Formats: sequence, structure tokens, C-alpha cells
Amino acid sequence: MKHVLLAFALVVALAVPSYAGYLGEYCWKLAGEEDTIKLAITQNGSQYEAHGSWSYPGLYEMAVAGNAFVTSGGYIQLNVMGANPYTYYPGWTVMGNIWLGSNLAGSIYIVTDNVYYETDSVSLVSCPAGPYKEGDVAGKVKR
Repeated sequence: MKHVLLAFALVVALAVPSYAGYLGEYCWKLAGEEDTIKLAITQNGSQYEAHGSWSYPGLYEMAVAGNAFVTSGGYIQLNVMGANPYTYYPGWTVMGNIWLGSNLAGSIYIVTDNVYYETDSVSLVSCPAGPYKEGDVAGKVKR
């Protein structure tokens, strides 16, 4: 029930541009993967910011930041970007464009180092405990 109330609160807050403040912490999981995107979303008028992490247990956790807005079609779009220092490729960056419906589930378009990587479905999930330990992820990469 808490999960549904948080989703409803985010949808309502994104639709009311005069609201200001912290909207909450939300997590999305990629379908068929262990990746979880955990974002704290804040609003100041019509501006939305997202800060958090993109992680895969035992492989990596990277900080991500970005913005959010409601599209003309009524979807919520989140754009996040981060750099993963725990890979074989120093400076490896990842960008995710996430489109969400009113149930806060949708799809993600992932780009790594300016090259298309994959498109996947995402669903709202309960946020996992964290963070992952840095020593557990050094030198590993998920491809």
C-alpha cells in the first residue's frame, strides 16, 4: 500500500508545478536484470531534480543525477547520467532516459559511452538497503 501511495504522490506532485520540496525516494528495477535505479526527487516550481544511484548487486554502484518533467503526452520522463569507476573501462559513463506512465512503470533507453546499449522495461519496486561495498565491485563490469 505504501508503494502505491508513494507512486500517487509523485504523479500528483509532478502535475502541480507550484509545489516545492522533497517528493520522495523511488526505485525502479530493469526487467530481467538486477539493475536498480534509486532516485531522490525534489521539485522547485516547475524544475525537478533527481539524485541517487544505479546499481547491480556485487558488480557496481554509481552515482547518478538528472532531471524529470512531464511530457505533453502526460508521461513522466526522467533523464539520469553517471560515471561508473568500477569497470575495466576508466571513465565509462551511462545515461538512461526513462519514460513512465501513471503507474510509474515504463521503459528505459540506455546509452553507454555515447553508444546505444539497450532498451528495457522498468517497474517501480521497494528500495533496497544499500549501499554496496566498494571492495566487492572493483574490477568487474556487467556487459
